[in-house]
Amino acid sequence: MLRDLGRAKNDEFRRRLVGTSQDVLVLETRDRATGALVGLTGNYVEVAFPGPDSLMRTLARVRVTGAHAERAVGALDATGAAAPPAANAR
Repeated sequence: MLRDLGRAKNDEFRRRLVGTSQDVLVLETRDRATGALVGLTGNYVEVAFPGPDSLMRTLARVRVTGAHAERAVGALDATGAAAPPAANAR
């Protein structure tokens, strides 16, 4: 029962990301089933998206287009580059 509740909350969290752009740390391996790149958002949500190997081990800006049982799916934003870090205010 608690696992079902946790799974439902995780699914809802991923669904709320749909339509947003996220900075994603692209991992070194591709999804075995689809060949898509896989990365993690700042909230550790897995996102699968198409892209070149040159993005591996970098930050990429990804628009989340859907959410499935285990991960979100997306596409590179127009630039594909992650947003620059915010300047530290002093």
